[in-house]
Parts: sequence; structure tokens; C-alpha cells
Amino acid sequence: MEFRLFTPEDAVAVASAALSRAGAGVARIDGVRSVGEETRRNLVLRARATQDGAGPRSIIIKATRAAAYDARAANAYQAFGFVKEWAATSILARHASAPLFTPALLAHDLEQGVLVYEDLGENLPTLVGPLLHGTATEAEQALIAYADALAALHGATSGCRESHSAILRSGFPSAVIPPPAHRWIESVARAPHALLGGDFPEDEAELILEHIRQPGCWQALVHGDPCPDNVLHAGDGRAILVDFEFARPGHALFDAAYWRMGFPTCWCAGTVPADVMHRVGQAYRAGIVDVVPDANSDDAFRRESAIIDAAWLLDSLAWLLKGALAEDGMWGRATNRSRIMTYLRQAIHSAEAVGILPRLRSLATAWQEDLRCRWPDTMPLSDFPAFARLSYDRSDT
Repeated sequence: MEFRLFTPEDAVAVASAALSRAGAGVARIDGVRSVGEETRRNLVLRARATQDGAGPRSIIIKATRAAAYDARAANAYQAFGFVKEWAATSILARHASAPLFTPALLAHDLEQGVLVYEDLGENLPTLVGPLLHGTATEAEQALIAYADALAALHGATSGCRESHSAILRSGFPSAVIPPPAHRWIESVARAPHALLGGDFPEDEAELILEHIRQPGCWQALVHGDPCPDNVLHAGDGRAILVDFEFARPGHALFDAAYWRMGFPTCWCAGTVPADVMHRVGQAYRAGIVDVVPDANSDDAFRRESAIIDAAWLLDSLAWLLKGALAEDGMWGRATNRSRIMTYLRQAIHSAEAVGILPRLRSLATAWQEDLRCRWPDTMPLSDFPAFARLSYDRSDT
């Protein structure tokens, strides 16, 4: 990505003006420190803000570095994570429960591409720590808090598609929102078939697409990238979700598949034992059942989860398979080939357990055997280190 010339001083000046417009009195910002790496797509600063009549408070300033950023562009929503994040956090700002699972948006300047958030505290641990360095008990507790936060997000934003569109139009009137899963069968579902062959199950792909486009009771704001490093842990045990640059209205179970699918968009990839997976899923279901009654039904939940696991499989193969066939690449703590073998295993298992998608299962099984022959030394993802020292039965989810 080409970066624009936008300095920390620029970001502070824009943030100060935005806070002044949003609050009572002129905002003064000092104590500015950079957070994160210089090569990242966002400039992130921690600072202290003071306004007339109020004591100082710690804030986070987040500015897009994209040189092409244009708030008036028709493709602003598709092209810039900043736009998605503003729309998502603006929706959440309307919900009283949101501060329990995400930082509050305090101010913004959409023309300049700057957001100002409350700072929840320096050096808060992320979910990465318990998974890689904690005990099995610590990791499971952290995963359950993570599932609780996702359930709270989805419950608070259930049925948000129209309100999301309205908010987006209010801030970015020129932006066009493409239809959900536009050309998904042609560009995604058929992509692995073009590389590995087999009998493509058009009818089952259409079924999956229908669930993506029309999630029914599962329609909510999807975080889109709920990776371990995007999950902070507060001192009271709550998980806090940050970085909504991929957020969109969609099927909630795309987020709630992460612990089953090995955290598919994350550098910190890995699996969890079957019994832990089950308990984390139960925590998620308990957190959302008041809004989504289908979460109370084992059959309904497992069937819907299997359909979304299949969608994740096809999405991930469309993204990774071509490169992995040419050579194996390391992404974070796992290879792409290991990730692919994990997605195949889990999607096959999920659909088999509830007796659905028989033709896709058969095709995925054939792909799995083909890739095992091509990649004889490749193993699926292993359990996170917190669980690796223990022996679990992986036969049931």
C-alpha cells in the first residue's frame, strides 16, 4: 500500500478539532506517543486529551495512511477499512452495552480519515498471551470471554443491515455498498474447483450462498477479523474487541467459526481441543440465545455452523490454494498448506456430523486426499501451546 504524507502532528491537530466539535469546549492534546509499527496501514497514537471543565483522559488516535483515501469515492466502502470501521463503531455507539466489549468512539473526521477512541489502558494483554504462553485453564477462560464478547456484539447489532446502510450514507453519501457475496459462486466457490477438479455441487453452493446473503435470525454486525491480537483482556476478565476494519452486516457465525476453523484470517493460527471447542461454543450460544432463539437448538446451531464452515473453506481455498500449490508459505506461526488441510478437515467433519452437503463433502474429501498425496509432509494445524501438553479427544465438536 502506498502511504500518504500524514504526520503524527497532522493527526493530533485533526483529532483535537474533532474532539472540540464533539464535546464541550476546546480540546487540548499532549503526551503523544506512537503505538504500533511504522509499516502498518494505520497511524495509531496514544495521547492525553483535556477539555474545558473536565480532567485529562487517555485517548487513542487512529488515522488511515492510505494514499488513495477519498471520502467522496464511490468505492470508499470496498476500498478503505477506515470507512468500515467508522460505520461499525458508529452503530455500536448507539448501544448502551457496547462499552462492555469495545472501546467508545469519541470523535471523528471522515474527510481526513481520523478516528478518536477512549483508551482502555496501556499494556492490556491480548488473547495471544493465554493461547501461546498460558495454561490450558487460562486459555480456555480467555476463549470463553472472547466468545462472550462476540455474542454481545452480535446480540447488540442483530438485524442491523438497514441501520448500517443509513449510517454509511450519512457519512459517506457517495459510497456504494455492493450486494452481499457478489459473484461469490463464480469468483470464490468455483476457484478451488478450477485448480483441483471434481464434480462441482452447484446446488449446494447455491444453498451456502443463500445463507450468506440471507442469514435470517443470524444477521448481525460481523467483526470480520476477530483474531487473538484484536482481542484485549480487561482486568475484570472481559474481552474487548478492537480493529473493526473488516466489519460488515452479515452472518454472525462467520465470527463464531474462528475457534473451529483455526482462526483463519490470523497470523496467530492454531486449533483448540474438541471439548474446549464445545464449551466455547456453548458460551457463545448462551450469550446470544435471547436474541437468536435458534442458538438454543443443537440441531439448528450445528447445521448453521456447518454451512458457514463450508463457506469459510471455500473462501479460504479461493484465497490461499493457488499460491500453496506452487510453494508453501509461512504466515505467522503456521504454513498455508497446514491451514488448508485444517479447513478441509473441519468443514468435512462439521457437515458430516449433521448429515448435510453430501456432494461438497465428497468433493472436499477428494481434494483432501489429492493434497495429502501432493504434500505428504504437511500436517493440519496443531493445538495452541496452552493445550499442546495435554491429551484430548478431537473426535467431537
